[in-house]
Amino acid sequence: MHLAKPSWLAHLDDKNQRTSIFSIHVHPDGTRIATGGLDNKIKLWSTLPITDGSKALDPNVPNLLCTLGLHNGSVLCVRWSNRDGRYLASGSDDQLLLIWEWDKSTEGWAGGSVFGSGEQNIENWKVVRRLTGHQSDVVDLAWSRDNTYLASCGLDNLVFIWDGRTFEKLHKLDMHQGFVKGVTWDPVGEFLATE
Repeated sequence: MHLAKPSWLAHLDDKNQRTSIFSIHVHPDGTRIATGGLDNKIKLWSTLPITDGSKALDPNVPNLLCTLGLHNGSVLCVRWSNRDGRYLASGSDDQLLLIWEWDKSTEGWAGGSVFGSGEQNIENWKVVRRLTGHQSDVVDLAWSRDNTYLASCGLDNLVFIWDGRTFEKLHKLDMHQGFVKGVTWDPVGEFLATE
């Protein structure tokens, strides 16, 4: 096991001060890390400067691939879909789940700047679905192993099960008496555990 704490991997506030990162998830192919933070943003990072020390100082190898800023509250959870990582799901204080997909039709795209910052996006990710139903913070998400389902939970004491292909709401589970802070599927995808 190797431990690394890259100084450049950070979320910053409008005064350029570090803010909290609430969630981190590694892409299934290991090439990207998604982080969600107090700054209402999702950041996608390349793992190459972390895994290959010779690339860490190479100006041609970007650290930050993209900043996604469509949430209106702190981003509390980010989760890549399993296997191919085609989708990135995010949950926030704004009660929304956003489903993001890499727009590969913009391959070779020069990159756009992130509004209000000097950051350049290397990759172009777009929201393909906006999922509503929670009445408070969305604090955890979990894809089933085969991506058939996406589960979400929140501080509204609710768990939702969404179709992992169409993103339609399938079930609303309201048996919890308090905040639901975690969801996970068993390895077969038959059972969902909530807490």
